[in-house]
Amino acid sequence: MKIFHKLMKKYSVKNMRAAYLILEFAITSMIASIMLLGVCSLIILMLRAMDLSRDISVAQNRADMIFAILRQPLEHCGYGLPKKMADWNSAFDLSHIKPFNWQSPISITTAFVGEYRENAKCRIAYAVPSKIRVLAESVTSDDIIEVQLNGKPHLLEAVTNHKYATSVKNWALFGAMLPNCRPLWMFKSQDTLNGSTLSFKWLKPVSSDAGIFIPENDELFYLRAMECAVIKHNDSYSFFTFDHLGTGWQPRVEGVIDVRFELDPSGYLLKVMTLTRGNIRHSKIISPRTPDGWPEKYTNSIPDDARHYTLLARSASFELKNF
Repeated sequence: MKIFHKLMKKYSVKNMRAAYLILEFAITSMIASIMLLGVCSLIILMLRAMDLSRDISVAQNRADMIFAILRQPLEHCGYGLPKKMADWNSAFDLSHIKPFNWQSPISITTAFVGEYRENAKCRIAYAVPSKIRVLAESVTSDDIIEVQLNGKPHLLEAVTNHKYATSVKNWALFGAMLPNCRPLWMFKSQDTLNGSTLSFKWLKPVSSDAGIFIPENDELFYLRAMECAVIKHNDSYSFFTFDHLGTGWQPRVEGVIDVRFELDPSGYLLKVMTLTRGNIRHSKIISPRTPDGWPEKYTNSIPDDARHYTLLARSASFELKNF
């Protein structure tokens, strides 16, 4: 009997030790599983955060590209050009041809992007420097003026028909012209020893006897014009520009959902608001609300498909220095 109790006691101790080992292993395994699950969840969250950060960066880069495209035209918008609508129309007298039938060097209008969007198209007439300067002052009270230059402006084209200068490539600008800046269109060019002599015509107001004066060392600028808007193309939205040089509308930045323009009442400041997306399309809507910084009045124009992307609203204001 004593031997039996000794054996039971001996095996009970061993079973308890085995049970403790099994329990310890189970607890350790559970803790390790929880920790591993937590680590995996943390890694997944970090990867998602990295994807979101990259997506926001992509959307930010798209907005920056739009601002970069607009910066140079807006910097020289209106230089050497009439600013008032009446003066603009009388300077070109081409009411049936763009961009000469615009209201002024800068204007904002509606754009059709599957629907009409207000303030969605911007039209900019601007000057491009030639780095070619006037050798001697020129003055005229007639509608023809000759200008001597220290180089040949290769981007300026002569008009074969003296009645119609229908391309922006025919027109030149001189920012220091007196008494008022008027665009000139070239009808003849002659190379000289020091550069070239250009013959220009200008639309002299009928009600005015005044002429024009171009001072020595004034720089010749080329007239250029650009329209810009978001256009739906191949089931996606992109920022397009139209330079009026014969190439038509050209895609410049993809992944742009919307762009709106607002001109300050003073006329000296243009605000550009962009709504761009990232590259990752999610299976469900992830941007159901109005993105931070995007005007509430334009929210209804956000397409449903665009809400499956990360959306980013950005804005920039450009000073119109020549107004």
